[in-house]
Amino acid sequence: RREYLGGPGRLLRHSIRSLRRAPAYSLTIILLVSLGLGLTASVLGWYHAYLVKPLPYPGAERLMRVDRSAPAPGTEGVPGAPEVPGGMNSIPWPAQDRLIEAMVAWEFDDFALLGGDVPERVGGIWVTPGYFTAHGIQPTVGRAFSQQDVDQGGDVVVLGHRLWQRRFGSDRGVIGRLISAYATDRPDEATSFTVIGVLPESYWSLTGEPDLLLPMKGTRRPAMVLAAPGVSPAQLADHLTAYTRDHLTTDPAWRMHVEPAQDAYVRQVRPALTLLLLTGGVVLVIVAGNVMVLVLVRAIRREREVAVRRALGASEGRVMVVWLAEAVVLMGPAAVAALALAYVVHRFSAGTVERYFQVAVPGGAVAGFSLPVAAMTLAGAALIAGLIAVVPVAAGVARRLSPASAMGGSRTSGDTRSRSLIRHGVVVIEVALSLVLLLAGGLMVRSAMGLERANLGFEPATVLRAYVSLHPSGYPEADDQRMFYRTLLERVTNLPGVSDAAVVDAFPFQVRRGSRLEAADQPAQALAGIRAVTQVASADYFATMGIVLRKGRVFSGGGPPEVVVSQRLADLVWPGEDPLGQRLRLGNWRRLGNQDEPWRVVVGVVDDVAKTLTAENWPDAYIPFAQATRPDMYLMVRSERDHATLGRALRTLTAELDPALPLSDIETMTRVIDRELARPRFLALLVAGYAVLAVGLALSGLFATLAFTVAQRRREIAVRMAVGADGRRVVGWLVGQGSR
Repeated sequence: RREYLGGPGRLLRHSIRSLRRAPAYSLTIILLVSLGLGLTASVLGWYHAYLVKPLPYPGAERLMRVDRSAPAPGTEGVPGAPEVPGGMNSIPWPAQDRLIEAMVAWEFDDFALLGGDVPERVGGIWVTPGYFTAHGIQPTVGRAFSQQDVDQGGDVVVLGHRLWQRRFGSDRGVIGRLISAYATDRPDEATSFTVIGVLPESYWSLTGEPDLLLPMKGTRRPAMVLAAPGVSPAQLADHLTAYTRDHLTTDPAWRMHVEPAQDAYVRQVRPALTLLLLTGGVVLVIVAGNVMVLVLVRAIRREREVAVRRALGASEGRVMVVWLAEAVVLMGPAAVAALALAYVVHRFSAGTVERYFQVAVPGGAVAGFSLPVAAMTLAGAALIAGLIAVVPVAAGVARRLSPASAMGGSRTSGDTRSRSLIRHGVVVIEVALSLVLLLAGGLMVRSAMGLERANLGFEPATVLRAYVSLHPSGYPEADDQRMFYRTLLERVTNLPGVSDAAVVDAFPFQVRRGSRLEAADQPAQALAGIRAVTQVASADYFATMGIVLRKGRVFSGGGPPEVVVSQRLADLVWPGEDPLGQRLRLGNWRRLGNQDEPWRVVVGVVDDVAKTLTAENWPDAYIPFAQATRPDMYLMVRSERDHATLGRALRTLTAELDPALPLSDIETMTRVIDRELARPRFLALLVAGYAVLAVGLALSGLFATLAFTVAQRRREIAVRMAVGADGRRVVGWLVGQGSR
């Protein structure tokens, strides 16, 4: 009686002894639970880091993203949609006011940092002083710049921590030193900056980690604001809309758009993480189902022991405590193993997840595995422990077994219809859920494969891309820029192994807004919803990229203004008509047409080129480089030569033409496309992996159920075979049960 009805300590010791006598059962439960909980916890870690944990700033919940877009995404340019006002950068935006503690504006820029053997291209951001207040940044060395620095026109800079370590050897004496640099697209800015501070190593920003932070001169519309306590996004939107209307003429239906900064930052990863979390949850449900089946099978086999406890006076609640003691013994090591697995998975997948999602984890990758995630993992283990305790009692194990049967009756208890229905029902649910996951995973894999086989409109293989930015002080006139690029292309095409070379101001799969346009003899509003991605390119661009010319010709390089359009643009603007000889005027992303732009004659039609595989593609319009020179261009080179060797040759060649000119962003177009495919590929593989795991778990549950059925019916099977049934019929009968 003491053995069966003892206190908690005795129950735990009895449970440990009992589980030792069933090592396969114990290890299977621990393995299943640790695997299911561990994998779910690893996904939960990323979900918590991106979508739940606040941004690593003081008052992060008050940090708001501001956008000038129309309230309904995607309605810009659609006839009847509110027109986005121009001139917002000219408004005298205040640094703060009654609703705003800090107003932040920024502008990304590329810089050539001088002083070494060759210019080093680094990333920088021009920011307002409110940037430091909104992010709660305290430089680790020196200070941040203030509004006074801006008002006095000081050419000061705060260094990024990595640049400080790499370029200046973590020298704290760098404060006050002059560095020489130029902004590639800002010819009127000074080229000498005084270092006044260094960003801390723990610095993290929504804008990424820059090498240089510089004070923004002039006014810019706010990109982000730190709201005063108690101010909602709707109040801020009303406030900023009213402020804009005080200074500009706007469409009455137009409003500024304000949302929490974290929501804006993680918008593109939210669907993927939600899908992964749901997938992990389904796998965990299947794991719990398997545990239920195993526990029920074990409970039926121990029915006589439970009946003895009942005969000695144990209540149903007391019997449940017996099962709970076993559950605690099992869930302890399972929870520890799950946490260890989640930590290891997170630790080794941190860089992979950020690379495939292409969005950095707020606060750094180490933020993914945290105490809330560990607490939820332990809560999941406790829930499964409760399930282990409840299932045998709920199934009525030993409830119908009399004391006489318990003490000396049949050696094997019968499997009641209710218990059989429970076990079979659990397996049915497991198989159904696993097949749903398998179908979802298969569809995602098929979609990813479809993206891989998508018609890009160009041939990316063997094409190398490199960025060239001419400093305006060295190339002040358009003729100087054209001469440099013509010389560069001539030298590049003479390199061994190079078949074609061209320059273009925007390559495929580069994010770029579409321009609105006008067509001669057509009302402007008829084309209000059409946009074209305008690209300035040299005549050899189409041959270099493998873009097929469908009609007409490519650029001649001289004569009246010309344009080559894609087939889709021709179909949209001139449906059923011959586009050759038609006149087109290109505007910008906001306005229909541009009076300063000339009317261009369509001289050719080419294939449509994909600029994204996962979103909408705008059609293309190509302007000849000879008629619209740009100082910043991308060099596109087609060559069978090893791309690392070719990249070095291009750097050497560029340095021979201009030693102060950095050649950067050297990359194959194949890698550019791989980045575009990274997220759908990653999601498809993860969901497919979870689906395969779910199917395996469901089959193991089915196996356990059928194995127990066979064990329970051994005597019946023997009788069937004794009266003439052969092995094939018995197997068919059992397989039929499993199939049903």
